[in-house]
Amino acid sequence: MEVDFLAHHPASAPIVGQWLFEAFSPVEPGVSLLQYQQRMIERLSVEGSMVACVSLENGVLAGTASLIEDDGIASCADLSPWLADVYVSPPYRNGGHGEALTQFIIEHAKRCGHRRLYLYTADRQAFFASLGWRLLKEADHHGVRVSVMELAL
Repeated sequence: MEVDFLAHHPASAPIVGQWLFEAFSPVEPGVSLLQYQQRMIERLSVEGSMVACVSLENGVLAGTASLIEDDGIASCADLSPWLADVYVSPPYRNGGHGEALTQFIIEHAKRCGHRRLYLYTADRQAFFASLGWRLLKEADHHGVRVSVMELAL
């Protein structure tokens, strides 16, 4: 398995956008496939707090995660940056990709000088808790109850 910046694999941005649209559009009503794909193009960087990474298995795209400034939860507008859009394609789940992608973003956030990192999840609290994240609070995000979690870096 390899984890690398999406910027080094720009042709994968539309596929990643498609994955995220299919996985997360229920939590973000009104956001189109094109908007998801545009977000990934905007994250084609290796610097700063707006980057995406991908995992590859034998050269095949397997998963993605991003570091972003704001994840859109109104009650958390003062929190930044965020681990976002962690997604692993079904054939590659339970193979360590989620943890590797998360760790890549954590290390990048540390290099950027961040001291804390946040995420929200509706259904993966136990996974992130196993990686050291702690529950900060519960919040509503477009009518979905989510757990906002925090990691000291």
